Amino acid sequence: MNKTRTVAINILDCLNKNKIDYAILRNWDFLKNSKIHIGKDIDIVVDSNSVAKIDRLLRRKGFFEEKLSPFSKHKGYVKYISEDSKLLKFHFHVGGVSGRHIIYLGAEQALSRRSEVGKYFVLSKEDLLLTLIIHSPGSDRYSALANSIKNFDKDYLLTNLEKLLGINLSHRVFALFLKDFKLLKRARKEIRRKIFLINPIKVYYGYIMSILWYIPRLIRGAPLITFIGMDGAGKSTATKNIINLLKTHKISSELVYVGRGKNNILPIQFFGRKYKKYELRNDKLIKNDHNNFKRSLVYSFAAPIYYLDFMLRYSKIFILRRTRKIVITDRFGTDLLLMKYVPLWLRRTLYNLMPKPDLIFYLYSDVSKLYSRKPLHPKGDLERQEKLFKNILPNLTNVKIIRTRTENQTVKDISNELFVLWLKYYSKI
Repeated sequence: MNKTRTVAINILDCLNKNKIDYAILRNWDFLKNSKIHIGKDIDIVVDSNSVAKIDRLLRRKGFFEEKLSPFSKHKGYVKYISEDSKLLKFHFHVGGVSGRHIIYLGAEQALSRRSEVGKYFVLSKEDLLLTLIIHSPGSDRYSALANSIKNFDKDYLLTNLEKLLGINLSHRVFALFLKDFKLLKRARKEIRRKIFLINPIKVYYGYIMSILWYIPRLIRGAPLITFIGMDGAGKSTATKNIINLLKTHKISSELVYVGRGKNNILPIQFFGRKYKKYELRNDKLIKNDHNNFKRSLVYSFAAPIYYLDFMLRYSKIFILRRTRKIVITDRFGTDLLLMKYVPLWLRRTLYNLMPKPDLIFYLYSDVSKLYSRKPLHPKGDLERQEKLFKNILPNLTNVKIIRTRTENQTVKDISNELFVLWLKYYSKI
């Protein structure tokens, strides 16, 4: 994670150089210890006059602006650090520290009292405690941090709690905090209700306008990313590893299998197994022209049924994409293009009627290596698949070709391409 820290420190240096007043809200231990990993976001409070400067600076450094509701008073910037396989995010609270559309610590107040860690700026101890009490009352995540802070200005903290929560609740909250930060769980609902009542009209306005702003983005849908390739190329392993990587970055995603082999809605497997048994019994007649015609007829009839089954399964993918979930599919409609005994014109026609992914990863390796991974696979079939894919790939769009070597290298190669797409979708260009 050294590269991520280097980039983050460089941005803070640029803020200092450009005389932009700021204060990091929490999780700033990485400033003092290079071995500590940077968390999901670096939260920073700035005044509203600095927004234009910050935007130019971050974009110049290769960051993308996140698509956040303009009614949230938050600005986000993100960059993918390929060396560490990590997303680095800066999250700016503009005009003051806010939550649920209410500013509870103004920027002017926070910046006038900020502390220094080396040459960088962070919230004062009192303002840090104020934000933890209001934003995350009783949180297990921050209890150790809150309880470790000693020798702070109790009068300042209590006075500001009184302004936000009123005298009675603030004194009760303050007493609970002095005993143990975790005890604030008892007052969590009351704290949030009191903050809401500071300006309920503003809160409702913020929520309603944010929902209206969000609706058009649901129509577009989140990216659909699919993995294709010969048997044994590592599709299932790669999709599983990529899903885990997305979860690490708190990116909502779901893995869906859409190959012909399982999870069908129509009883394809049931009839398929019965027909395969029939084929095996008549194996000696395969070279018979009449029998080959019958086989071609059966498979050609099955292809539209598989297409229908695929479209029924795609309804789940469609819904997931409208909930802003990246959908990763293990295989896709290209399975139809690989079907034996089906005329090429029919395979292409049905495939062209299918929804198309935003990004296709074609995984491949040497055929000899694939046979070593799947020793029971029928001889000659992988060569057939390789030849078919060579004919198919020129007709596909948005294809990235990845040679599978080790698991780690494959994930790295895939993530470098995947996060470029993610940044384009979730960010303002």
